[in-house]
Amino acid sequence: MEKELTNREFHFVLAKATSEIISKKFNISNEQAFNLFKLSDLFAKLMSSTDEFDQVMPEDLYELWKNERLVGYPVSDTEIKDGLLQGMSLK
Repeated sequence: MEKELTNREFHFVLAKATSEIISKKFNISNEQAFNLFKLSDLFAKLMSSTDEFDQVMPEDLYELWKNERLVGYPVSDTEIKDGLLQGMSLK
């Protein structure tokens, strides 16, 4: 019987899978992508969470990470329109 992963181990697996997506999208090494992901608030939240991310897929984390780089904090694509958060304007 296989050992069950702890939340931290599971979240680390998610982080590695997310960094692989970043690596492919930006054509950089997995190590560079992981180091880039580690700099985000999303990574810190992921690694300190006890269960908040249990239903999230790596593709979802990539979307949140990408948008964090755009607007400063993790948000989904649905909350952004034309590079701005919904409800915000440049005026």
